[in-house]
Amino acid sequence: MPDRIYPISERLYHFVFGLEVIELEGRTIFNYEIIEICSCDYDEIVRKLIEEKYSIDQETALINNFNANIKVDEYIIYQQFREIAKLIAQSINITTKSQIEEFVQLTKKIKITLPISKILAGGVYYNLADMLLKKRAIYTSTDTHVIVWLSYILPDDLAILQVDPEVSIE
Repeated sequence: MPDRIYPISERLYHFVFGLEVIELEGRTIFNYEIIEICSCDYDEIVRKLIEEKYSIDQETALINNFNANIKVDEYIIYQQFREIAKLIAQSINITTKSQIEEFVQLTKKIKITLPISKILAGGVYYNLADMLLKKRAIYTSTDTHVIVWLSYILPDDLAILQVDPEVSIE
């Protein structure tokens, strides 16, 4: 079994993740991904995992496009990947490929579209409006609608949203 982190030189390490154990003709084979890190701290690991997938220019473009209400779905995927990178970095042991697939499901976003007037009015949508005002949810809006991406919805709030014909949940 490979180590989670192993030194390459005095100031360079390999961080192992995405482990897959394969039994082949009586032999055990380990497939995994590696990133090079300069220190073993959490922030360095998260940064390098993200850098492995997104360049600084790509990150900047995603953020700017999101702020301009362009390619919002790509921004949501980027944010999901950031959350996964944090989960991988927090793990004490090597994360397996199946654990990463579970992380993907855990960080999947729920997309809710509703008239902007319902958020502005508060009322039964008070909790959702509060999340938006406190920036605890990713959202975008048009002149008529708000689209919100959430990691979870409380059962009481979900029940209210589901019976509203002007609300769509994906």
